[in-house]
Amino acid sequence: MAKEAGEIVRYEPAPEPMAGAAAIAVLSLVNVVFILLFTYGLASGLNAPKDQQVEAFWLAGSMTATAAILAIYRRWFLPDLLIVKKRRNKFEDL
Repeated sequence: MAKEAGEIVRYEPAPEPMAGAAAIAVLSLVNVVFILLFTYGLASGLNAPKDQQVEAFWLAGSMTATAAILAIYRRWFLPDLLIVKKRRNKFEDL
C-alpha cells in the first residue's frame, strides 16, 4: 500500500467507447445550433418578452448540451485515478 503523498494507488484507463464519441459529436452539433439561434436572436433585436423567453430557452439548451458533453467526457474518457494525499489532524490550529 502506498504511503507517500502524491503516489498513485490505483489507475484504471478509460474505456473510450465509440458510442460516447458519437454522443459527444451529436451534442456538439446540437450545441452549435443553439448558439447560432441565440446569436441570431441577439443580432435581430428580439425585444418582446415572448422573444426573450425563446432566447433564454436557446441559451439554456446550449448550456445543457455543454453540461451533457462534459458529463459524458468525464464518465467515458477520463481515467480513474486514486492519489494518496497528506492527512491533517482534525483539530489542527492554522
